[in-house]
Amino acid sequence: MNAILSLPGFLDGRAVCAGPGADPDTWHSIDPATQARARAICRTCPLLTACRAYALTDPDLTGTWGGLTRADRNHLISPPATPRRAPCGTQQAYRRHCAAREHCSLCWEAEDDRRRERWTAALEVEHAVGGTLKGMRLEQRLGLEPCERCREAERAYRRARQAAKRLAAPPEAQESPVSLPARPAPTQAAA
Repeated sequence: MNAILSLPGFLDGRAVCAGPGADPDTWHSIDPATQARARAICRTCPLLTACRAYALTDPDLTGTWGGLTRADRNHLISPPATPRRAPCGTQQAYRRHCAAREHCSLCWEAEDDRRRERWTAALEVEHAVGGTLKGMRLEQRLGLEPCERCREAERAYRRARQAAKRLAAPPEAQESPVSLPARPAPTQAAA
């Protein structure tokens, strides 16, 4: 680069970067090692504070000024926004509390309400089908008395399971069990 820079007036002969033999490329490099060298040189400069104040007021400056690179200055002028946390009562906050193993009654109650809404919507679908085993389970979760159609679906499910067990059992297990002879009653020995 070796271009002659127009330096602000306060950087008189006392500034290290404006002194004889100073290489301007050092202060305008994008190489991290060279930037680190420029910062180290700036730390020895008697005008560090004034140079840094100047650099923080002019956002168009490039290079290292007052021991700060452009990225450093941008970070100081407008730090990155901190991510906003979801307010309590939302699903994101509930998950955050669960991950941190925290108990927040507002989040837990809101999550219970959301679950009840999901279960109620699912129950409506099951009732539209005509009553199912899943509908009965949903009614139990919701603390409702199961409707007759869902009870009948559950009874039909149990009958089908019992029939499937009987069909899957080996043939010898399907025969009636052999009754064992009764044990003789214990006799009292004469003393």
